Amino acid sequence: MSRKHARKEAMFSLYQMDVNNKFYFEVQKNSLKEKVTDIHELHYVKGIIENFINEREIIDNHIVTNLKKWNINRLPKVDLAILRLAITEFFYADDIPIEVSVNEAVEMAKEYSDKDSAKFINGVLGGVIQKGNLINE
Repeated sequence: MSRKHARKEAMFSLYQMDVNNKFYFEVQKNSLKEKVTDIHELHYVKGIIENFINEREIIDNHIVTNLKKWNINRLPKVDLAILRLAITEFFYADDIPIEVSVNEAVEMAKEYSDKDSAKFINGVLGGVIQKGNLINE
């Protein structure tokens, strides 16, 4: 199991919670235990999901603030899950460099969304980084 795989499972969980409109960890718990067997990676995924659930309003506000001519409710759910994951990592996963979170988000967009999503996600995350003073000096 790699962090990359765990990150994808976290994104899938965020996507599934949004589709089902059930934002609590218990819904994902059993599925994750089968898919994420490494204890460290399971801890990472659980932390991402719980931090997102606890701070969903703040995380979504970061997205809304950086959307241009878009409404968060009209975003493709995959793109929204990727953005939520990256922003959760920015603010609640101190051991992950911001550059890694952005790069992984862009790569996931290329793999799981349409051709324009990677550029869109990169732009939104760039705005979050800039407005949140997250740029490492």
